[in-house]
Parts: sequence; structure tokens; C-alpha cells
Amino acid sequence: MQKRYIDITYSTGRIYWYSGFVDIKFNINDIRTITSFKATAFGADDWAILYPPNRAITDSQRDKQGLLYVPYNSNGRFWETARYNGAIAEALNRLELRGHLRNGRNFIRMFFSTWDGGSWYAIFRIIGEGISCANVTPQWGQTCSSGFLYEDYNYYEYTCPSGYSAINKGGNCHPKSIRDLVDTNGDGIGDSCPNSTPPPLNCQGTTKFCP
Repeated sequence: MQKRYIDITYSTGRIYWYSGFVDIKFNINDIRTITSFKATAFGADDWAILYPPNRAITDSQRDKQGLLYVPYNSNGRFWETARYNGAIAEALNRLELRGHLRNGRNFIRMFFSTWDGGSWYAIFRIIGEGISCANVTPQWGQTCSSGFLYEDYNYYEYTCPSGYSAINKGGNCHPKSIRDLVDTNGDGIGDSCPNSTPPPLNCQGTTKFCP
């Protein structure tokens, strides 16, 4: 239920009339513990290209080897990037990069260009076990943060025949730490969550009559 992630962020202040490649570098101790590696944000003023991880792109390959061109235009020209473009966000979410990773040293190359003035930015999220910012080599303009992701339980609700009411009713469960998942009463589920199996005599009559 608990997964760790690290976000590697690259950003600059305002840059004038400059273009170039940028590499983000990080280490992976055990590739089997990594479940996902995606860019969650990517762009620049005026345009940028994202390449497959561990690909040493050169100037001659720059415009031909990209996974994502921001912004993309079918006529081959690049225009000002919309910072919060929904289409770009959807494209990044579909772009799973884990298959390009390897044990040990990794890098991901990007190309940014500014025609007048603007900034560059990119955020990459690695999800897995036993990962930390200690494995990230800080570069200029690069930071790292980490945290945990939690999977929520689905809610359930007991139902009773007409004239009866439930004496134990389930609800949403959102564990926020490993302690919330401890099962001390042996009912098969963490103490913070109601049991999905109805207990005996779950329903009682709303009105009782003597024989």
C-alpha cells in the first residue's frame, strides 16, 4: 500500500538567447525495485525536446531522436510553450520511461532553447522501493525531494432487509502511515479500516415485539 517516490526537478531563472543540452544524472541500486519513471512537467520558453534516458544525443541527432517536442507543430516549427498545456501533461503521463533505465549510473538528456528571454524546467518522478535522494547527483539548477504514495481502500456498506438497520457500517479508509495498516485484532485488515466481512448478527430489528 505504501510506495516511495523521488522527484528530480530542474529549473532555471530567466535565460536570454541561449540553447543547449542539459543532463539530469542519478543512480539506481536495483532496477527491480523501480516501478515507474516519468516526466511530470516539461517545457521552456521557447521550446524543448525530451530524449530517451541513457541516450547520448548529439547536435546532428537533436531534432530526430526526441520522444517529446514541446511545443510540437506538424510543420516542423516551434512556438512559445504554453506552461500549463493540458495536451502536454497528457502526453507526459503516457510516456513511461522505466524501460530505458539500468542498474548503476543513469542520465536523461534534454534540449532547451530560448529565443528572447525565458526559463527552462523539468520534473521527473521515480516510484519504487528503497529509493532516496541520496542516489541523485545534484547538478546546476537541479533539486531532489522525496515522499510516499498511498493507495486508498474502497469503501463498503452493509445492507439489511426492510425494517432492520446495520449495527456496524463501513466507510472510506485512507491510511497515511504504515501504523494505520497494523492488524492487532486479527480480523484480516488494518485497524484503521473497517472489516469488509460483516460480523455475526450484523443487523438488528428497529422494532421488537414480545412473543
